[in-house]
Amino acid sequence: MMGCSMELWAEVRATDGWNKTAAFVHDDLFQNYDCFAVMAGVRDYHGYEPIFRLRGAPPDYRPCEYDDVRGPTSWLTAAEIMAFDWTKMVHKTGILKALFLPYWWKYNRPCGRPDSEVTEIRQGESYDLGGCRPFDDIFAEVEAWEQNNPGRSMPKSLGEQKVVIEWDEPYSIAGQYLLTTLLPQMWRLGKPDDLRIVFEFS
Repeated sequence: MMGCSMELWAEVRATDGWNKTAAFVHDDLFQNYDCFAVMAGVRDYHGYEPIFRLRGAPPDYRPCEYDDVRGPTSWLTAAEIMAFDWTKMVHKTGILKALFLPYWWKYNRPCGRPDSEVTEIRQGESYDLGGCRPFDDIFAEVEAWEQNNPGRSMPKSLGEQKVVIEWDEPYSIAGQYLLTTLLPQMWRLGKPDDLRIVFEFS
C-alpha cells in the first residue's frame, strides 16, 4: 500500500473573509496515520472516532493562484480541535518480543503507550501470528526467569520469542502534534473561532 502524506495550512478570519497564513510543516505529521484518522477518518487502522470525517474544502474557501488542491481535503477550526474529547481511548494490539515485555508491562502499558519495539497490528492488514506464544504462558515464563536470574541478560532463546499484546491508548497521543505544536502556534494569530486549518491528503 502506498504511503499517505498531508499538506496543511492555517487561515485567520478577517473582515473580508478568511486569509491564509504560512503553512505549518512538522516532521511529527509526516505519515502520522493515527493523527490523520482523528482529524478526518483517513488511514484509520484502529477504529478512531474522528473530529469530523472528510468534508471537503470550506464552503467560503478562497483559492489563491498558487493553490494546487487535488487530493481529499478537509478543515477544522481551532475551537473544534480544542472542544474534542482527547481523553477517549482506542484499543490497540501489537506484536512484541519477550525481551521487551517486562519494561512494557511495568512502564508503558499503564500510561497507554506502546513500547517503541512494538509492531502495531493494523485492521485490514495480514500478519503472521503463527510464531507468537500465548500471552499468559510467555509472561509467566519471563517473570519466573527474572525472579530466578536477577541482573542477568535474558537468553536469546527466550527474548526473541514473540507475543501479541493489547493496550488502551488515549487519543491525545495521536493528537500530540495538534495539541502541543499546532494550537500554540495558532493561538498567536487570533481567537479559536477565528482560526482554522485546511489540509489535503496525497
